[in-house]
Amino acid sequence: MVARALAAGAGLTGHVASGASVVGLYPPGYSALLVPLVWLWPHAFGPMRILSALCLSSLFPLLWLYLGRRGVSRALRATILLVLAVNPVLATYGTMVMAEAPFLVLLIVLLLLVDRWDGQGRVVTAVGVGVVAAAAGLVWLKLAGLGVVAGLVGYLLLRPDGRGRIRRAGLVAAGVAASLVPIAVARLASGTALAGSRYASELTGDYGHGLVHFVGSALGELPGSVLQLAGYAIPGTVAPYGSPLPDAAWLRNGVWEVFAVQMSVVIGVGALWWWRRHRDATVPVVLVYLLVAAVWPDVNERRGILVLPVLVTWYVLGAAVIVRLVRDHGTARAYHRALGAAAGVAVLLAAVVLPRLPGDYMVAVGQDTSHFGGSRYVRLLSRLGRPADVVETDYRNSTALFTGHRTAWSAFGHAGGRRCDPAGIARDHASYLLLGDVKVPGRIDSRCLLAATRHAGWAVELLHTRRDDATVWELIGPGTGHPSLTDLTRGATETVRRRGDRTTLEWSWARARPLEQVSVGRAAGRSVSLEARSPSGAWRGLAGSRRPVGDGAGDAPYLLATGLGGRPATAVRVVVTGPSGSDGAGVGDVVALGRSAGTPGGGRP
Repeated sequence: MVARALAAGAGLTGHVASGASVVGLYPPGYSALLVPLVWLWPHAFGPMRILSALCLSSLFPLLWLYLGRRGVSRALRATILLVLAVNPVLATYGTMVMAEAPFLVLLIVLLLLVDRWDGQGRVVTAVGVGVVAAAAGLVWLKLAGLGVVAGLVGYLLLRPDGRGRIRRAGLVAAGVAASLVPIAVARLASGTALAGSRYASELTGDYGHGLVHFVGSALGELPGSVLQLAGYAIPGTVAPYGSPLPDAAWLRNGVWEVFAVQMSVVIGVGALWWWRRHRDATVPVVLVYLLVAAVWPDVNERRGILVLPVLVTWYVLGAAVIVRLVRDHGTARAYHRALGAAAGVAVLLAAVVLPRLPGDYMVAVGQDTSHFGGSRYVRLLSRLGRPADVVETDYRNSTALFTGHRTAWSAFGHAGGRRCDPAGIARDHASYLLLGDVKVPGRIDSRCLLAATRHAGWAVELLHTRRDDATVWELIGPGTGHPSLTDLTRGATETVRRRGDRTTLEWSWARARPLEQVSVGRAAGRSVSLEARSPSGAWRGLAGSRRPVGDGAGDAPYLLATGLGGRPATAVRVVVTGPSGSDGAGVGDVVALGRSAGTPGGGRP
């Protein structure tokens, strides 16, 4: 969305489809990389995914070059690249339209440039300028790059040879700070927190407001976060545990914990060996980054992905060091045991990693996440209302990107709380609500909101999908974006008639009511038509399909008639030709909305 806004000429203080400012959520560096692709292919995501794949591919020769300069043997380099090549986390982000793959490439470029700069006597050189540009580029790609910059500045201040330490560190710090001035000014001008609205919300929600309280809470959480990082996040990045391996408790809490502990220990051994041999920027950059990542709420695999090539390098080198120590200082039996243990680790690593290659590391083999693009719920929301009408959703960016609507999520508890807050719908003046197991199969994003809508007069279900349990509600009545709408089908007289292979379901009310919108979310049969009855008794067609309506392959996604202009109607009906059940059970989510300023709409959300 930011790339599209930039391509359309929006500045840093401009806005994207969701309503957020261009720099409101994230630094715009990655979006700027996508601008040429948006110009050439405005509605295609394939070229953007190819960009990530190209970055992933270029990572391997760069890492080979860097390790070669550090004297790592060809055999160990090949092993490192092999372990990296079969890593599911890297493969996942290597095909996503996200900033991780370009970030990794720029990180290795930065380490190569710092290595060259260390060997130069002068401070201000072309390579030194390249170091500053690469460091600033990391922060423009992801705010997490600040941890890398902090580690680099610390290394430059404490360089072993001491040549121009303060000047080098000052040049990097000042250069990165200067590059961030446009983002800071744009955020201040647009009323956004300097850290970005999302990060500021996450940090204050976890640690509270006020500098003293914030620092105290963060330091109090740090020991537990470090343990979480070492015991779960880093091992889960190098070798994710999960499907298709069995999820037995003894395996999850026994074997995996032992495996995770040895992995962090071996990585630590590799880092110590690297520092004692090279004393370069790699160790302080990665360790300071990980320390900063541990302070962040929700420590998970995404904290390790941004330094994954280094973690894998240290893991392989650490294992080689341990085997070499046993060989040089132990008995033959101990040496063979070490080799056997190393082989066992390699087999376990392969058992965890190799079966996961076809899929996303976050979901089980054979499962798939929801596809926003082309989904029934997106197609319906795209047709409903105006772009300014707010969709309440836990997936603000995806929903806005594919529907064109403004989005908000106060009702999901993102305004500082941890539980859902239905009153947030009124604060956001929302017109629609989207719920579903969109991210993780089988896990509804807010069961609390789902329960709140069950018997609410302010939420009218327009469509429900079987595939991802997604539901679209239109929000009506006071406190919503449609304060004067009412559901005419609620409380209407419903009749079902069957004649031959033709089934008619009718909803009628006692007096003519102004009709604004009618929709059908599900209807079995060979063909379906949607009709309304005028006060004179004449039926007129509103929408129709020569195929079923629903989730099936080739089905129409929905039937929808909008912009009816308040024409008076006394009934609506759905006519189905073909097998739909004599009681009309094959028809569902039929909604007729009318405008009535005096209707309360079932109470405020």
